[in-house]
Amino acid sequence: MAKKTVAKKKQAPSKAAKKDTAKKDAVKKQKDAASAREAQLKAVAKKLEGRIKKLEAAVASAEAKAAKWMKRAKKDRAEAAASSSKVSKLEKKLAKAQQPAPKASVGVSRPTLAVAPDAPAQPDEVAPAAEVVEVETPAESTPGPAAKAGPDDSWTVTALRAEARTRGLAGYSRKSKAELLAALT
Repeated sequence: MAKKTVAKKKQAPSKAAKKDTAKKDAVKKQKDAASAREAQLKAVAKKLEGRIKKLEAAVASAEAKAAKWMKRAKKDRAEAAASSSKVSKLEKKLAKAQQPAPKASVGVSRPTLAVAPDAPAQPDEVAPAAEVVEVETPAESTPGPAAKAGPDDSWTVTALRAEARTRGLAGYSRKSKAELLAALT
């Protein structure tokens, strides 16, 4: 017998095989697309994580600065309160220093001796001790409410110079009325 050689023909793929191949190709494309999207998402996530770290560092820095400024503000408030206290004390001292000094002769009571009219005139006899009676002398010139309020435009130059003299101001005799008012107020 003679051998027949039969050439095997390549068979065309069947429809089912084509579908399987197409399906495999589609799945492979989907996997490739998914891995590409996953890589993109990982890159975006990495960028966002970097931004988050930077923002967290900025927030920490801002909180540290805020704490520093709050501490400084507290210190400044304490210094302001102390300064305000000092200012009020100095204002009181200034007001006290600006008050005119009271004259010693005005309104001061002076004790006087009163001798009984029936005292013996003979030197041999010893007179009983005289009683000391305190008598107030009226004030020669008591300042009125206008004098206590301070000098103003209604005062005369003579009155302003007298006030300057009592306060111990130098050069008051050469000053004009306006200059005296400015110096005394």
